[in-house]
Amino acid sequence: MKNRLLNVMYIGVLLFASSCASILNPKNQNVTIYTSSESTLYVDNGKLPQLKSQKVKLARDANARQIKVEREGYKPEYDVMFQKRKSFLYGISWIPFGVVYLIPPLLDHGPKSRNYDKEVAFNCKQKLPVKMEDDKYLFLSKTSFDIQEKNIKISSYRHLKRNGTSKFKEEISNVEDLKIDNTIFTETFNKVLEDQGFSNEDKSILKSKTNTMYLSGKVDQVDFKLHDVANYGAMDPTFLVTEVSIQVELADVYGVVKNSKRITASSGRFSADIMGFGEVAESRYKKLLIKSLEDAIVSAFINFMNHGDVKELMKVEKMKNSVELNALNVSSLSKRHANNLGEAQKATVIIQTEEGHGSGCVISNNGHIITNYHVFAGQDESEITVLVNDSSYKAEILRVSEDHDVALLKVSSELRHSFDITTFAKYTVGQDIFAIGTPQTIELGQTLSKGIISGLREKEGASLIQTDVSVNAGNSGGPLVNKEGEIIGIVTSKLSGFGVEGISFCIPMEKAMQYLKLE
Repeated sequence: MKNRLLNVMYIGVLLFASSCASILNPKNQNVTIYTSSESTLYVDNGKLPQLKSQKVKLARDANARQIKVEREGYKPEYDVMFQKRKSFLYGISWIPFGVVYLIPPLLDHGPKSRNYDKEVAFNCKQKLPVKMEDDKYLFLSKTSFDIQEKNIKISSYRHLKRNGTSKFKEEISNVEDLKIDNTIFTETFNKVLEDQGFSNEDKSILKSKTNTMYLSGKVDQVDFKLHDVANYGAMDPTFLVTEVSIQVELADVYGVVKNSKRITASSGRFSADIMGFGEVAESRYKKLLIKSLEDAIVSAFINFMNHGDVKELMKVEKMKNSVELNALNVSSLSKRHANNLGEAQKATVIIQTEEGHGSGCVISNNGHIITNYHVFAGQDESEITVLVNDSSYKAEILRVSEDHDVALLKVSSELRHSFDITTFAKYTVGQDIFAIGTPQTIELGQTLSKGIISGLREKEGASLIQTDVSVNAGNSGGPLVNKEGEIIGIVTSKLSGFGVEGISFCIPMEKAMQYLKLE
């Protein structure tokens, strides 16, 4: 009986002493967290008061705590906290056995056997770019995920030491099951542009080279890095960091690229504690990857916008009143000025480039043609062709006014029909007008559309005629005429978007002549 009692006491001491940290350590630990007084701190989605420092009670449950810090004007920062330090009670597990009896102490690794850091500090590091009054508006042109399978990785890292040192462990090969929707990229960029005031459609309806730029991005490399910090035998990693490589381009309103950079950026640290199996766990896992990817994309945008040469390009330009050239006389003894709608159609030509087509207005029978600059912007002069009836001619660029989106071309051939530019047709709001051009396809050349003048607008010193006439991309550079076929202006742009119909703009003909210094 005495021996049995001694055995029970011995086993009790053995079990207790060999698991001191797991048994004696409290379920919770108070951790002091430091932030700036302007920051809002979230721990596992729980919002804490805005204080420079505060004690937070965290459960010792072997799960990584998700940290989010918000501060006005900064990108939200994501981080994790986890139990990475062995409790001092762990040392008691070696008493009285020391190194003689190894197995019980080594088994002292329950959820309560480790502690969080006693004090931690979190701050927002990346300041968001904000549109200032002298900055251009910035809109998203296009985005894409152009990633070959070899350039999308899910990598696993095993931390050898709990101070952050890590070593590459393996590359997970099931990336073909990970489908990345391009809407993630588009929605993330658009939200940042809108939130920071760059893409306010209400204030930037009339876009021009001086006040607007476009952003494009192509993601071609993604690396999801899963970090395992020996999480007490758990099957899931401790946190995730995503690294992206994006080719970012900044273009003017005509699509001409002004700056191009490859930007590499990383996300914050996201808790990857996604216990569970089956479809639910897979869904949570994918959401985790997407959230981390979105954070990395925002970081890439900030890195791009903070470059000095990009900041310089984003400054509003002063619109020039006219081209710095001598006056050019384009008068000629025209054989036939347009004096009806049929002849106005014959004085309208198609301008074709490698990337598309637009329209043009013949203003002299010796080959002078006015059109929009954006019809051929960024194209080599040798690629510009003018189609007149069944004939085609190579065009020479004589002069342009990029700020006002007008240009003068010339072909080395006599053209029979032209518009009379010796006098300018008068126009008023409510007047019936007609647009002539080539909407969508060349087969629809010299299409006639009817509308009215809806308003007369001024934008940064530039005059525009607003109309409800139906126009499409191929109408750009074509004439706006009255019922007598007299030219009033040049079709230059239209508003597009959900719920937007019948709003287009034209440059008054007398202004186009002035901008190009034509007589």
